[in-house]
Amino acid sequence: MMKKLLLLFVSMLAIGTVSSYGQACTPDPNCTSSGGRICPDTITNLPHAQVGIAYSTTITVVVPTDTMVTNPIPLTATIGDYTLDSVVGLPPGFTFQCNPANCVFPGGSTGCLVLESANPVAAGTFPLVVHVTANITAPLPGSQQAEITGYKVVIDNTVGVEVVNENVFALAQNVPNPAFNVTNIRFTSPVNERIELNIYNTMGQIVYHQDIDAERGLNEIPVSVAELADGMYIYTVSNGKQLLNQRMIVAKK
Repeated sequence: MMKKLLLLFVSMLAIGTVSSYGQACTPDPNCTSSGGRICPDTITNLPHAQVGIAYSTTITVVVPTDTMVTNPIPLTATIGDYTLDSVVGLPPGFTFQCNPANCVFPGGSTGCLVLESANPVAAGTFPLVVHVTANITAPLPGSQQAEITGYKVVIDNTVGVEVVNENVFALAQNVPNPAFNVTNIRFTSPVNERIELNIYNTMGQIVYHQDIDAERGLNEIPVSVAELADGMYIYTVSNGKQLLNQRMIVAKK
């Protein structure tokens, strides 16, 4: 029963953009449905942000009063509320606020969540994990925690970035370079595929490893270098058929 309710909560996220940073969010009036809907879905996803430009985007939450479940028998379950517990994976400098302010969305209500940053500083792709609690009041009161995945914040760096061909497997120079805290490794892939990212020190030792589910086109991966000593490194990406490499300088001082 609760799994069906949690799946229904995913279908109630409606995405929109507000005009300026710092304003309280307003639910999208075009997103109305007694049974909940996605406006748009995770394929369309959140609008891109840009480094150095204030960003704000709104998620509208439309909560029905009840839903039909079939396990173990068909019945109508009354929705008490959906509570947003946390949003994990936000880029540096990003925050979120809810309307209602306590992030509790009662059954039959419409609310919203705004993600915003006055000054995005780290280019890259940041997958989000939304932690929610679903509560029902009848016929059997209960609650269950769950994670919603599929949404992401993409921050583009349009200044001084090497242009790459998105139809081939290619690796660009990391940005920024020298790296001092977080650097972004950019590569393109002609297909969705599994990519292995490694960073080597001058002794040939792997000091960082990550397996990436790359998407077709441009991929930008934020990598923390805070634990690496200053110096030169080699980073590589491999799709199992090709191995590409670039040099990177870490200079935190």
